[in-house]
Amino acid sequence: MAKAQVQKLHTLTGHRDGVYTLQPGGSAHQVFSAAGDGMVVLWNLQHPEEGELIAKLTHSIYALHRLPNENLLVAGHNYNGIHLLDWQIQKELASMQLGNAAIFDIQSVEGRLLIASGDGMVTIVDIASWSVSKKLLASEKSARTIAVHQAGREFAVG
Repeated sequence: MAKAQVQKLHTLTGHRDGVYTLQPGGSAHQVFSAAGDGMVVLWNLQHPEEGELIAKLTHSIYALHRLPNENLLVAGHNYNGIHLLDWQIQKELASMQLGNAAIFDIQSVEGRLLIASGDGMVTIVDIASWSVSKKLLASEKSARTIAVHQAGREFAVG
């Protein structure tokens, strides 16, 4: 197997705790980060020294998901559920308590969110009604990551 070649391009500073998740931004030169300091920041890689604070939540953020073709992010809070954020106007649109377990991954498929949490559950949330439609026990331990099949009809939980 060929060894991967990696070249450091930038150092993005501004978070006051570990960065747990990254998501692509609205264009090829943008990226979102979320961290243990509760901040969601939008970075412009053409000007990496300038991060734009999108939201400041009260607890660590382990999971962040950008909804495809929309200006919406879903942040998974440590022990406080999920938050729907409009990143362009920097406003929280909705939030939902999902229990007391940390949220580790968020994926979306066909108008629904799939949310993996530390109690082994995968919670399915209908985005349009912002309500829980189903809870599945995926593991006796933490559910840390979700991979959705391209056709959108199956997913795997790690």
